[in-house]
Amino acid sequence: MAFLPCFLNQIQVKNTNPVLIILAAVMAAGCGSKIVKRNLVIKEMNWEYVVYLEELKTVQKETWADQLPENAKRISERIVPKGTNTFIREETYTEKEKYICGTEHYGTATYQTRPQYCEREVTRKRSIMGILPEDRVAVTYELKEWQEAGKDKAYLTRGTDLQTPAFSETKPAGDTIRTGRKTAFYAITLAGTDPRDTRTYETTLSAENFAAYKRGQLVTAEFWDEKSEQPLSIRPVDKQP
Repeated sequence: MAFLPCFLNQIQVKNTNPVLIILAAVMAAGCGSKIVKRNLVIKEMNWEYVVYLEELKTVQKETWADQLPENAKRISERIVPKGTNTFIREETYTEKEKYICGTEHYGTATYQTRPQYCEREVTRKRSIMGILPEDRVAVTYELKEWQEAGKDKAYLTRGTDLQTPAFSETKPAGDTIRTGRKTAFYAITLAGTDPRDTRTYETTLSAENFAAYKRGQLVTAEFWDEKSEQPLSIRPVDKQP
C-alpha cells in the first residue's frame, strides 16, 4: 500500500484537481517527499502592463445575399446549387464560462494558494451547417472591421517595486485606431539569505498580493520538495529585521 501515497504525490505536480492536490500534500510525508519551507528575501519585483490596440481595417468576407451587412461593399456573387452541404447561417448564443478572478487559500497541512475562479455569461457566435433546400446566391463583400494589432504596436509599460499598479490612460489618436483589451503580469524573484547561495526562484502573484510586498522583504516560501525550483506559495516572515 506504500505505493499509493507516492503515486498521489506525483499527481500533485501535474494535476490541478483540488481534491488530488490536498490528498497528495497530506500523504507526501509517507513517501519521503514533503513540503519544504525556506526563508528567502525578495531580490527583484517586476510588473508588465500591455494595452493592446485595435485597428479599423478593410476585410473581405462571403455570406448569403439576404444576410449582407449594412454598409458592405459588394464585390462579386455566385450561385450555390441546391443539395450542397454548406454554411447555412450564423447564430448568436450565450453560455457561462469560468475565469480567474483572484487567489484563495486551501488545505490544512500547508499554507498554499491557488487561482480563484468566478463565473460569467459570455456571448458567442457559431456557424450552422446543413444541406441547401434550394439554390442560393453567395456574395463576396468588403467591410471595415476592428481587429487587434500585434503586441509590437501595443502600449507596453514595465516597472519594479510598484505599490499601486495602474494602467496608462494614454489614448491613441485618429479614427482608425482605439484601445482594446488589457493584460497585466506581476513577478517576484526570490534569493537565499546566504550570499554564498546563488540560486534564485521566481513566482507570479495577483495585483493585490504583489502590492503587499517590497524589495528586500523576508518571506517564507514553500516548495514541493528539496529539488523544486518553483515556489508553491509565499508569505511574509512574522518578524522582519
